[in-house]
Amino acid sequence: FSTAFEIERCTDQPCDAAYLEYSTDNEQSWSRLGASGTGTNWYNDDRDQAWTGDASRWHVASVALPRAPQLKLRFVLKSDVGTNLDGIAIDDIHIFDLQQRIAVLSPGAQREARTVVSGSAWFYFLDQQEILAAIKPSGALAASVRADAFGHIALNDPVRRQYRAPRSWLVQQAGNSKTEADLRLFITEEEVRQVWSDTTCMSCSRPEDIYRSGVTAYTPADHSNEDSSLTNNRAGEAYTFLPYHTVQWVPYDNGYYVQFHAPALGEYWLNDGGITGNLPLNTEYVQLKATKMNEQDVRLSWKSLIDTAVKEYTLQRSTDSLDFSVLTAVPSRRSPGAQYTYTDVPGIAEGERVYYRLFCTASNGKTFYSNTERVDWTRADQLLHIFPIPSANGDLTLQWTGLIGATAELSLSDISGKTVMQTGLRSESWPNTHVLHLQHLARGTYYLRFYIGNAQYTEKVVFK
Repeated sequence: FSTAFEIERCTDQPCDAAYLEYSTDNEQSWSRLGASGTGTNWYNDDRDQAWTGDASRWHVASVALPRAPQLKLRFVLKSDVGTNLDGIAIDDIHIFDLQQRIAVLSPGAQREARTVVSGSAWFYFLDQQEILAAIKPSGALAASVRADAFGHIALNDPVRRQYRAPRSWLVQQAGNSKTEADLRLFITEEEVRQVWSDTTCMSCSRPEDIYRSGVTAYTPADHSNEDSSLTNNRAGEAYTFLPYHTVQWVPYDNGYYVQFHAPALGEYWLNDGGITGNLPLNTEYVQLKATKMNEQDVRLSWKSLIDTAVKEYTLQRSTDSLDFSVLTAVPSRRSPGAQYTYTDVPGIAEGERVYYRLFCTASNGKTFYSNTERVDWTRADQLLHIFPIPSANGDLTLQWTGLIGATAELSLSDISGKTVMQTGLRSESWPNTHVLHLQHLARGTYYLRFYIGNAQYTEKVVFK
């Protein structure tokens, strides 16, 4: 079953407690069911053999039942006078014949199973008699289907906006045909706890409990990049998100399973939907960009994909990336895809750095941070770096500074002085990075001349 509780715990003597009792003789006698250390989340108080203290996050509690021709169960809550807390809540009671436990996955591990699906019943994916997932096709189907479960070390998506469960799934039909089905994905309580105990991503949202988690599905039409990674997925229509209220969560033995209807098979992840509750993983809500414009000004711009759900954007600045101060607060325009700009004069010396971020307040009261942007306070009209030298593949990367909108002139000549390439580069960021593709040139030594503002640079480059 599922439970959440807040029960007074006394250190010197028993005071309040909750536990479960059973009777096999039609209530003539009652015995306490289970013991701490058995089952999953079964009694957290070793002394009193009961549930006490604060465990107000909804979670699974399970234990094996005694075998008997007749069995009755009752929940017991004992309380003394004095301190009043919330007590205990109980939901989702399930009594079942346990055939297989949920498969345990260590970080970085992969487990797989195949099953031949024929008909429209539930078919389970078992690896060493442990459950990974289950499928129930919509309509008659006769095909081989494979399910993979992947354990992950990272607990947040690459854009650091949402926590994710440390387990993902890949379900594919042989031949990559489009298959519509109901799915059950199984995850352990131990993995769920990792999400709530982690403190490494302050900008990430996480569900209140596992029952408030939804499902991110990645199902591209061509099945490209369906695997254990989010970083190689294409954005756009391939992503869908099923909010928690559209899926069904069930407590099961040493964890849970989530059941939902999948219009197509593919890659699946668990998350809360972000600040609005309806966003798939890998969604960058607000993207802040900071650009040094000249020797005094920094232009800050941001685009918000969730502007209609945001109340206010607070722009912050720091010189050490740790302590931020408020520059300004900007009310939301409540317009989809709205764009904002602000000009700051940080007043710092050459060689120093300045950092910017947005503290965003949503209409539902939730808050989050944008990405943090760093600006290096360098002088304009500088050629900072040329690499690699020598170049083995004909590519040269130039990093340089210039006032936004300014044009740098560049030429390349061979050792005889003949100009073999000439071009102009427009300054659009600070610093600028441009890659020159010069595979058409013969191997040898060349001289690169770079002109920006009143500055001139000559550098020797070599192509091998």
